[in-house]
Amino acid sequence: MHNGFKIVFFTFSTVIITILVYYFDRFWETKYPKSYLRFSLNMNNHPWYKRTKMFFSLLIFIIYLFLSANLYGKRVKKEILNHTLIEIKFIDNEVSRGILIGKMGNVIFLYQDKHTKVIPVSSFVKEFTIE
Repeated sequence: MHNGFKIVFFTFSTVIITILVYYFDRFWETKYPKSYLRFSLNMNNHPWYKRTKMFFSLLIFIIYLFLSANLYGKRVKKEILNHTLIEIKFIDNEVSRGILIGKMGNVIFLYQDKHTKVIPVSSFVKEFTIE
């Protein structure tokens, strides 16, 4: 599966799951109030409950996004490090070897010696390094 598709799929699925959980909570609260009251430990009768529930829901959502983005980043890094080495030959016959991270627009991202090199494709600049 292409990385761009994975990111879009993850984003949409996260939003859809969040909306479904919200509507399930609303449905449960209106259709089965006694069960909901028991589950919420009788706290939904307090005036501060709705604000607190919204705050913690938002907090859990943000923590989930950070944790899942971190996990996704580690997995993609592991996939990239398993790619084979490539060689890029410049006009002056200099050769640069590394792992291809990707190409975006007019630049190539190359992982080389624990650094990411950004190599412009159509420029007089040979490369620059991101540390």
